[in-house]
Amino acid sequence: MKKPLWLAAVALSAACTPNFATKTSALTANTSGECVQKDEGASEIAASIWSDFTTDNPNNCVNNPAICESLGLGFMCKTDSGCCTPGDSGACNKTPDCTSNAKAVCIERACVPCKADAECAEWGNARRDSRKLCVSGVCKDCRGDADCKDPAKPVCELAVGSDTINQCYACRQNSNCPGTNVCKTDEAIADSQAALGACLKPTEIVYVNNAAGCSDTGTGTAAMPFCQLNAAVKSGKPYIQIAGSSTPYLPMAVTGAGVRIIVLGPGRESSPPAIIGGADISASASVTFVGLEVTRAGSAAVACASGASVYLREVIIKKSNEGVSASCSKAWIENSRIQNASDNGINISGATNYRIVNSSVVFSGSATSPHGVNLAGTSKGYFAFNTIAKNTAGVSCSAAQRISDSVVSTNLGSQIDAACSKARVNEAVVINAGTGPSPTEPALMSVADEALLVDKTTPAEVEADLKALQPLQIKISNDYALTARPKGNGYDIGYKEIR
Repeated sequence: MKKPLWLAAVALSAACTPNFATKTSALTANTSGECVQKDEGASEIAASIWSDFTTDNPNNCVNNPAICESLGLGFMCKTDSGCCTPGDSGACNKTPDCTSNAKAVCIERACVPCKADAECAEWGNARRDSRKLCVSGVCKDCRGDADCKDPAKPVCELAVGSDTINQCYACRQNSNCPGTNVCKTDEAIADSQAALGACLKPTEIVYVNNAAGCSDTGTGTAAMPFCQLNAAVKSGKPYIQIAGSSTPYLPMAVTGAGVRIIVLGPGRESSPPAIIGGADISASASVTFVGLEVTRAGSAAVACASGASVYLREVIIKKSNEGVSASCSKAWIENSRIQNASDNGINISGATNYRIVNSSVVFSGSATSPHGVNLAGTSKGYFAFNTIAKNTAGVSCSAAQRISDSVVSTNLGSQIDAACSKARVNEAVVINAGTGPSPTEPALMSVADEALLVDKTTPAEVEADLKALQPLQIKISNDYALTARPKGNGYDIGYKEIR
């Protein structure tokens, strides 16, 4: 290819004039230190021969627009300097250059509000952003739950005035999940940390119903459920939906490293309830029970050993030797009631990490194992917002375990042993819980006692205990009846928020 005559002349002049410097790639800065990439003028010698001309600078983005495009989305060419700059000023070459969902469309080199879903779809696909619907000029996630396709964010915020309106978010309660009515709100329900806040999918569930038509060699579907829990455990699916029945289910045993089972009953107060004849959990297995009853005479209703974990959520335990016997890695008991244990209602031992919250223990204990709750060994954890009453004795501790924000009273013997550490605990109010043969939910005997329990704990005190004893993300947001805590200026102590 022939060189232009003027280039040939420059080359000839350079060869004949040792002091000539060809300037083709100048990079300088102005007095403010900003980038300057401009075409350069010829040297004085060359200009005196051929008059003035400029030499193209290949680093000047005006000459080479591909420079800015190569830097990624949103970079613009400043014509005054020849340099690339982030395009957050509202200027653009194309829609993906626009960085704000409020002005996501590029028209005549300016980012402007959207007018159609297709514009947001182009913007969202290019920027890998989920906001692909045009809502009042702004690219948003959703107009309703049906638009939220990510199982981890299944709910569309529609509250007028919310900063996150038309944004998909993780489920916050079971009612956010109409398909299964189960929201994976914490590690007791979620099968992984990544699944927290996701709705349970029907394909994750196997069904158990001991009514006619069940089969333990069947498919475990709603149409052909298993008859017993142990058959469902072997299915390999983590979630088991168990139906209420007038006939109790056989005991279940779960063992093995990495095995995780979540048993979902029809509800703590359902009629008929789902009654399990006991549970044994061992060898690093993890089992969660929600919304059911457990009864096993002559043995612990729920026994957790070795490196296993057990979570009881909205569970009633009746007529057992011990209600819960835990010498395992973790034992969490929330929104649950334990009654008529012939020995300790809850017996935590070894190095177990426990969380006992919003629960009650009544009419339990013997002469040799007298306590509603026995915290033994080097066990440690969070014990708060419970009511322990009408037992042979109240709470026992072996290593200064902390008892807080609870009612421990009307037990026959001692209320709280001296070895326990306690804060904001009432040991004087009189509690009625029916009779041993016919227990009821614990209740205050007089209205005057309410003043001794209402608003006795501040949010700051609760937060301090949680920070010291449990992970920060585990909040106290409800009571035994699943009503919100707190209702007033502070938290009410005991298993129920009074007002």
